[in-house]
Amino acid sequence: VVFPPLERRNRQRGPVAFTIQTAQGARLPGALLLCLFWVVPSFAMGGQRPGSIASIRLFKQCESSEWQAHLDTYTAAVAAVGAARKKQKDLVKWNTFLNTQLPDKAQHAGKLTLSDMEVVMNWKITKHTFRPLMGQLKSNAPALVEKATADAFKIACKTENGGKLVASEKYAKDSLAAICVLRGIGPATASAVLAHVNGNFPFMADEALEGCGLDRKYDVSTYISLMKALQGKAKDLGGHWNAEMVGRSLWTAAMAHVHKLKLAPCTTAAMTSESTAPSTVTKNTTPKTASKTKRKEA
Repeated sequence: VVFPPLERRNRQRGPVAFTIQTAQGARLPGALLLCLFWVVPSFAMGGQRPGSIASIRLFKQCESSEWQAHLDTYTAAVAAVGAARKKQKDLVKWNTFLNTQLPDKAQHAGKLTLSDMEVVMNWKITKHTFRPLMGQLKSNAPALVEKATADAFKIACKTENGGKLVASEKYAKDSLAAICVLRGIGPATASAVLAHVNGNFPFMADEALEGCGLDRKYDVSTYISLMKALQGKAKDLGGHWNAEMVGRSLWTAAMAHVHKLKLAPCTTAAMTSESTAPSTVTKNTTPKTASKTKRKEA
């Protein structure tokens, strides 16, 4: 990198101009360096998530056995992601909490604590794309966290049409809005809570968005489009399928592609395993087992 003479720089106003000198002696504008190391990577970061090509491919499949094989590999995929990020033990523990304790807390306590939400956030920013949101989450008053989650559960855990868990757009929007009053919580993080108490309201994973042809926009409108797409696919697959199961399968397809995972064999035992199937499915009762300016983030 070649800078202009000192006396010339002293006369300049604004940023210091510079050039790049190649091994052959040619000089290129410094702007090219910025383009190569800042502009180009910025565009690349906005591209498709690694492995989403596999999610797109799976979404076009109609065979339930293919989908089941991916769903049964979900737990292994979680462990693989944790290992790749050197947090396997923690991620597996957080994933177990979301699938077992969180639904139980929703039914019996009817709310989550601030420490519970910290587990949800850790799960999200480790299993999915990292964003520095923990500080904002911790700035919420514990009482506000409990009230917000209690309000969301009252909506998301309602039943209708013979006891089935609600699945409409209105309930999804109202549930999201209840949790999104918290600092650091946007629709994507809020959906991580809802997905584990009502399988009709899926988690907003990037790989699920791209799998069904949607842009990675973390707003309520995009979430509703994702929910409808995954609910539609669940209806096509029939049986025990719901939107969250479909979303998990799409995410697993992407991770299996990235981490070279072998899909689990589809067996009856695997289909009913709590470790791979969502803790909350659409059924005749609510789940009994599983648990100043504000900056809104995904």
